[in-house]
Amino acid sequence: MDLAHKRKVPAADAQALADKYGMMYFETSAKEDTNVEQCFFKLTKQISDKIKATAGAGNGSRSGVDIGGSGGKSRGAGGGSKCCQST
Repeated sequence: MDLAHKRKVPAADAQALADKYGMMYFETSAKEDTNVEQCFFKLTKQISDKIKATAGAGNGSRSGVDIGGSGGKSRGAGGGSKCCQST
């Protein structure tokens, strides 16, 4: 990797710390174009897999965003949504 002479933490120590906390460890160099693309793809795949596993866990939760916080069932006095009523 570039700037190896300025390294403050040995790669083995960094890897051990990542292992301890269950994290991935990558050595990258944008300057040398080393492992940048691989790191990006591995991280995005892990995020995608985690989202899929969470969505498919069968816990009855819906995927997406609930802005109202009550599944869209909140209604104001006039029967409309509280989000758009003026006070």
